[in-house]
Amino acid sequence: MKLADVTLGDIAGVIAALAFAYLVFRIGRVVGKAGEILEEARLGVKGLSDGAVPLLGEGISWVQVAGGVLVLAGIWFVNRPRAAQAGQPLS
Repeated sequence: MKLADVTLGDIAGVIAALAFAYLVFRIGRVVGKAGEILEEARLGVKGLSDGAVPLLGEGISWVQVAGGVLVLAGIWFVNRPRAAQAGQPLS
C-alpha cells in the first residue's frame, strides 16, 4: 500500500478548511448568544408592559381623586368669602 504524495498546497487547503469551519462555529455561537440576549430583552419588556398597565390604571384613579379634591377645594375657596360675610363659621 502506497500513500499518496501530499503537497504543501494540500496541507494549506486542509488548514484553510479547518479555519473556515472554526470561524463558522464561532459566528454561530455569537449569533446564538445574541438570540438569547434578545429573547431575555423581549421577556423583560413584556414584563414591564404587563406591570405598567395596572400602574397606569391606579395612576388614573389617583388623578381622578386628586382632581375631585381640587374641585372641592376650589368650591370652598370661592364660597369662603360669602360665608364669612354672612357670619357663618368656616369649616
